[in-house]
Amino acid sequence: LTLERETAAKIAAKAFAQSYLGDLVPAVYGTLSDAGYFYDPTERDLEQDFLPWLMDETVNRIEETNSGRTALDVIIRQIVNARERDFALAERERTAPPADLEDATEEDTEGDAPPASAGLGDAGTADTTTE
Repeated sequence: LTLERETAAKIAAKAFAQSYLGDLVPAVYGTLSDAGYFYDPTERDLEQDFLPWLMDETVNRIEETNSGRTALDVIIRQIVNARERDFALAERERTAPPADLEDATEEDTEGDAPPASAGLGDAGTADTTTE
C-alpha cells in the first residue's frame, strides 16, 4: 500500500512538473528571445554592419550632391550677374550717345561752313568785281 502511494505521489509530481514547466518554458523562451538572446545571424549582420554602412554611404552621396549643386549655383549666379552687368552697360551705351560722336559732329559742322573771308565780301555775297 505504501508503494502504491509513493508511486501515485511520484506520478502526480511528474504531471504537475510537466504542466508547470510546459507553460514556463515557452514564456521564458519568449522573454529571452525578446531580450535578444536568440537572434538570426543574418538579421543581426544586416542590422549591425550593413545598415550603418548603407546610411553612411547615403549621407556621403547626398553631401556630395549638395556640394556639387551649391558649386553649380554659384557658377550660374556669377554668369547671370556678369550678363546682367553686360546687358546694363550695353543698354546705357545704346541709349546715351557717346561723347566722341558729339565732339565729331561739332567739328564736322564747323568744317562744312566756309570761312567768312573765303571769297565773300563784307555783305556775305561773292565778290563779282574785277579790277
